[in-house]
Amino acid sequence: MFSSSIHLKHRGKFKAVEQLYFEHLKTLPDVSRSVSKKYKHMKAVFIVFNQSNTERVEYMLEQLAIRGFTFFEQVQGQGTKTGEPRRGTHTWPEMNSAIISVVEDDKVDIILKTVRKLDQRNKEIGVRAFVWNIEQSV
Repeated sequence: MFSSSIHLKHRGKFKAVEQLYFEHLKTLPDVSRSVSKKYKHMKAVFIVFNQSNTERVEYMLEQLAIRGFTFFEQVQGQGTKTGEPRRGTHTWPEMNSAIISVVEDDKVDIILKTVRKLDQRNKEIGVRAFVWNIEQSV
């Protein structure tokens, strides 16, 4: 257990370091305008798919030169209209996966077109894509 004198001593050092840090921040250039301009036309594409389509989705991203993405391996859910549950249980053993990628606005249409073609291959398995705007990023 810390005594109160040691605690006060360290709190004083922390305040000094904190003050130096904030003084340093004031010397950095303002990048707020460049950040918002850079990402003004970026979109997030969230693709949800049956795990059996993992290689096809990864191949699609590779062919479309989409290098950056985050992969969610085990995603549970159910489609809104006709989709069967994907729960990873004895009753509903299948699972979905998902990928999110932030891309330039001009790539969205070709991604959606390709996802639609993949979904047409086997509608029972299901592939869905959702798109939304990226306002800012760091």
